Amino acid sequence: MPPRRKVTTFNKARAIAWLQDGVSKRKVGRRLGVSHSVAARLHQKFQATNIVLERPRSGRPKKTTQREDRFISRQALQQRGTTANIIRGQLRVATNTNISTKTIRKRLHEVGLRSRRPAVRPRLTAAHRQARLPGGHASNGPMCCSAMSPALICTIMTVGLVCGGVMVSGTTTVWCRRGWPSAGAPSWCGGL
Repeated sequence: MPPRRKVTTFNKARAIAWLQDGVSKRKVGRRLGVSHSVAARLHQKFQATNIVLERPRSGRPKKTTQREDRFISRQALQQRGTTANIIRGQLRVATNTNISTKTIRKRLHEVGLRSRRPAVRPRLTAAHRQARLPGGHASNGPMCCSAMSPALICTIMTVGLVCGGVMVSGTTTVWCRRGWPSAGAPSWCGGL
């Protein structure tokens, strides 16, 4: 569920002016991008108290100011890979405010910034690519070819065999299921 949009004091004053001019509550809600019930509650509150300002609420006051909140979000946007601990240090140097990393993460969450892992994987070197090719290793033992499919194993065979009616001999790369040949030859290989 997306966070609730707060209606600013300026927009509240605009809404009251529109309502007093005879604009319907639904149209006011559409203009502000909120539900018509928000406009109706705002109108009721204005008629009862004659003000549009928020009343003081209970609860612990925020440790950071709006300026510090903007600083936190700006640092996170300018340096995408930065951590909450680094932003905390930058804030302490800039404003002499000491807050926890959890507070930093909460402020970033409030403005819609969330931590994500990078989607790009590191590039493979030439040695990595050579190792992933069938027959890329010098050893004659089984090797995993994860580039093709994790369910397959590439085995270098030095024996002759008949597979699907075709004679294969010498050093040949054979693709087979995981666990074969120790699990017995598969039926499609001509019954080794």
